[in-house]
Amino acid sequence: MRDIQMARLIVGTMDNNSYILTANSDPTSNALVIDPTDADEVLAALGEHPLIAIILTHRHYDHVAGLPKLVQETGADVFIHSQDAFAVEDGQKSGFDGSDIPGVAITKYLEDADEFAFGDSSLHVIHTPGHTQGSICLYLPGTYDLDDNTIDSPFLFSGDTLFRGTIGRTDFEGGNPQQMKESLARLGELPSDTVVCPGHYDLTTIGDERERTIEAYQKKVML
Repeated sequence: MRDIQMARLIVGTMDNNSYILTANSDPTSNALVIDPTDADEVLAALGEHPLIAIILTHRHYDHVAGLPKLVQETGADVFIHSQDAFAVEDGQKSGFDGSDIPGVAITKYLEDADEFAFGDSSLHVIHTPGHTQGSICLYLPGTYDLDDNTIDSPFLFSGDTLFRGTIGRTDFEGGNPQQMKESLARLGELPSDTVVCPGHYDLTTIGDERERTIEAYQKKVML
């Protein structure tokens, strides 16, 4: 079994899922955060784990609101796809209260097929435009612990591309129904037992979503 531990935080007014991965069960092992909505919640959950990296699945404010404070407090490196980087580097307005989210420097852009080494595993980057131009999913094969439960399946951190029973909206700036169709088709090729860890809502699997969501959308969008 891989030694990576995972925890899910449900935070913010939009019930965002933020994910904390730690390299092993040692309480001082390195940590990685995916989509930090609330810096205080993440910092409290980290405990003694040093945060070394923050990966953003896309640029929307509800997924990046905690980023500036986390970087300031921890010095963690920041990673996002190049096509969504502008909103993080330049800063943006928060949709929560209209306040500014300061710009943050990106350490490295993540592109399709990149591998992000962490612990004894690697996160495989899948570029999935449709919700935004720079949306990505992160595929992690193996067996891991999630919230103290051992799961013998690969994981997919899907951001706002694929949810339980639905998909991310394509009518926002940068959204594209045809690109979403193609992105979902790629995700549908993953193993059926892949645990989908979305940016909102409950966890699901590729097997559960293949027919009711992925294939349904292929039929709906006839472009």
